[in-house]
Amino acid sequence: MATRMPAELLMIIFNDVKDRGQVHLLRPTNNWIWVTHVCRYWRAVALACGELWFTIHVRPDVPAHLGLLRASLARAGNKSVSIHVAELAFSEEFKRDFVEIIAPHWERLAILGIQSPAATSIHPGLTFPMPKLEWLDLRGSETLKFDEPSFVPFEGQFPELEYLHLERVYYPWKWPADVFGYVTLLRLWDYAHGPLPAMTELLEMLAACDSAEKVDLSQCLPIATDVVPGAHPQPRERFLPSLKEICLSDSVARVTNFLAHVQFDPATHVRLQLKYGHRRGEEEADDPHLAQVAVSRALQRRTREPARHEELVFPCVRVIVNGEDFQEGWMAIIRCHPSCHLHCGESCKDDDMPLIVEIDAYMPFEDSEVDGSTFRVLFIRSMLGVASTRPQCMHIMLSKGQDDAIESVAWIEILRAFAHLTRLEITGEAFEKLLLALWVCPERPALCPNLRHLTVEMHSVRGETIHALRNCVASRAAFGMKLDSFTLKVPAEGPRDGHPVALLAIAQHFAYVAERFQCLSFIPERWEPLPESMAEEEGELFCATLLFRRCDDLTPITQSAI
Repeated sequence: MATRMPAELLMIIFNDVKDRGQVHLLRPTNNWIWVTHVCRYWRAVALACGELWFTIHVRPDVPAHLGLLRASLARAGNKSVSIHVAELAFSEEFKRDFVEIIAPHWERLAILGIQSPAATSIHPGLTFPMPKLEWLDLRGSETLKFDEPSFVPFEGQFPELEYLHLERVYYPWKWPADVFGYVTLLRLWDYAHGPLPAMTELLEMLAACDSAEKVDLSQCLPIATDVVPGAHPQPRERFLPSLKEICLSDSVARVTNFLAHVQFDPATHVRLQLKYGHRRGEEEADDPHLAQVAVSRALQRRTREPARHEELVFPCVRVIVNGEDFQEGWMAIIRCHPSCHLHCGESCKDDDMPLIVEIDAYMPFEDSEVDGSTFRVLFIRSMLGVASTRPQCMHIMLSKGQDDAIESVAWIEILRAFAHLTRLEITGEAFEKLLLALWVCPERPALCPNLRHLTVEMHSVRGETIHALRNCVASRAAFGMKLDSFTLKVPAEGPRDGHPVALLAIAQHFAYVAERFQCLSFIPERWEPLPESMAEEEGELFCATLLFRRCDDLTPITQSAI
């Protein structure tokens, strides 16, 4: 029966079998080769199927894969080939024979990915031209010693290179400029323990990337010198108009220093990954207050024609704060959106974010220390920088354990800068300190005076949160800052928990607020995606929604009710 199957159908099946075995690129399997051992007909079809041999995945710890590499290169004919070496230790045979096997096929290499840190021993052997190479992915040693052989391409070696990903491969900023002429995606990762480029070297390398659309620089920015918060920025030396996306991951001082030398187009998406938790013995002074300067510089853009500077404005901001983890510490993500459904209450769009600020630790590093106070300052200053975009809508998601990271006084400092907010959504648990900052009292100026719509989604029903929320809503109404709508979402085990009788106990907590609000509906709905804190619960989870709208013809609330 198998011998009667059309060759075209068998080829589709063979390719599917191969793809299934190579899903995990770190440890690919080549068991698909057994289809050539079933019968003569299958073997003939497999040998004639060039697609099986164009893309070659090999494991450097398995010497037998060298034979597969030879056979694949021979059976691919004159077609371009892609070679991927898994991130595993090299056998002695692989170190000795790999370059000798691929060198004769230099004219056909389209993709070369050697992801193992042990590959530094064969990098110097890549001395032959690769005129059709479009994708180059090389990794360097993970040890802290940098006496390994260097790899410097010669001029004209990669005339069509479009994708370049290097980790701990030294020193790309000293490579010939023509290597980067057609590169559209450039990634330089993990140079934290080695020599770093001078600012002039890095800028010259970026200037050579005329076609670059995406640049990712992780822990390879020059050491910051004389970066002072509030100081007048230096003249921008490089304008990178072709960039669609850039990611900068390093200490806040280095990121701030780099942003003082470059300018981006208003359409460029910028991701700042600000690291904290200094490695012991590191002498670099890294002031977390510089986060506000870094965000401000990332927001300052320059147009091409006519050449002018402008400050970006975003109507919506989304914030995620994760609690302390044993290994990773606190983390925050701030996303700025250029569009938002302010009036219909729908979720903001996620497909277009010109600015993302991420704050996390230098973990996992054995010689690193997590500092909660540094995280707090980084978060506050980053939020103050984002506040200059004058957002009207903000969604804050607080994960379990964050309560110790951001105090009420910090939230007060942050929210004071968001005077244009009209809609606020809070999701998570244990956010009493955030609600406390929103209370209105005679002792301090009111925060977010234009706030009109408040949505609170609780992942667990806590008495402290209900009490803080009730006082927050009531105090704002008492001092003339009435909410037009208030939505409360609480977890429910099933549709019956969404019935008005089942939710009456929660609604009674807002009894005096009902003098100002009318509960219009109780809406049971499926809760998707499930909150992580409830992921282990059995059965289907639902979210019961209580929607309140202000009714002007009802008796106004009195201050004595607070």
